[in-house]
Amino acid sequence: MNKLPDDPFQHLGRIMNQVDRFFHDVSKEMGTLLHENHIEMEEREKEYIITCSLPHMIQKDHVQLHIENHVLFISAHLNQSSELKNENMLKKSSYASQFRRMIPLPPDALTEEVHATLNKGVLTVRIPKSGKDTSKVIDIDLE
Repeated sequence: MNKLPDDPFQHLGRIMNQVDRFFHDVSKEMGTLLHENHIEMEEREKEYIITCSLPHMIQKDHVQLHIENHVLFISAHLNQSSELKNENMLKKSSYASQFRRMIPLPPDALTEEVHATLNKGVLTVRIPKSGKDTSKVIDIDLE
């Protein structure tokens, strides 16, 4: 007859530690992925500037932009492969990356006059402002 362990929860503590380590490792990896594509939106007097870090995306055809209903859509994709061959070895490697983001634009953004540049993996989108004040003060009637 098998004897029951003195502390039935001793294995539970070890399992919980393993689960904690797993989620810590996953969150660390996800944090790296999330910070890899840093996006900033800056408002200046006459324009909005959106800057997006897209590591490894260095060619124009890697990135697509379009605006629909005052929302800027950024999508990027990259598939690379390399092969290193010598007398004793053949090494193949591949890398794939994909990124998509939707950025709502302010009402005074002139979406017809957008200018974008890609420089060493940094996408910069400049969107002029209309210059019109779109805010409105609403009077409140006292009843």
